[in-house]
Amino acid sequence: VNNLGILYMYNSEFKKAEDFLKKALVISENSYNQNPIHIADIKSNLAYVNQQSSNFKEAKTYHQEALEIKQRYLYPVSPDYAMALQNYGTFLFETGEYLKAEDYFLKALAIFEKNNDTSSLLYASLMQNLGLLYYTTSRIKESLSNYETAIEIYSEKGIENSETLASSLNGKASCLIKLGD
Repeated sequence: VNNLGILYMYNSEFKKAEDFLKKALVISENSYNQNPIHIADIKSNLAYVNQQSSNFKEAKTYHQEALEIKQRYLYPVSPDYAMALQNYGTFLFETGEYLKAEDYFLKALAIFEKNNDTSSLLYASLMQNLGLLYYTTSRIKESLSNYETAIEIYSEKGIENSETLASSLNGKASCLIKLGD
């Protein structure tokens, strides 16, 4: 049921995705062998679906619940916990809460750095998110640095014809224009 929800989510059929994910959540929460991390992942997916459907109140609740579960059951330096922090930071950014978003992004960044995981695609995604945040808050030099890091990682990983690389290149170009270069 969860996988069907994810399939619909990736196909941008958010109402169907939400229906299946809610069913998966009920099944998981009522299971004899509850897996809290699996429940948190379903809630994270529900947060994303609600976020994409502009149902921000529900999205925020699901993000916070997923984050609380992962904080309770995972090591504080777990990459999965870092991803939850980044997801919530992205939500906060999209709802205009830039200072809070930066706080969550920086917490995720600290985990990546503590794990010496500064060349992964997830780290590149975080750098891209920080680049956009800093650009939006007129911190152009910081933005440029983050976009350049993301571009370097995407290039090293052979991600050359992707929307993510194009977005980082566009962000870098925007920074250079603002800086007059």
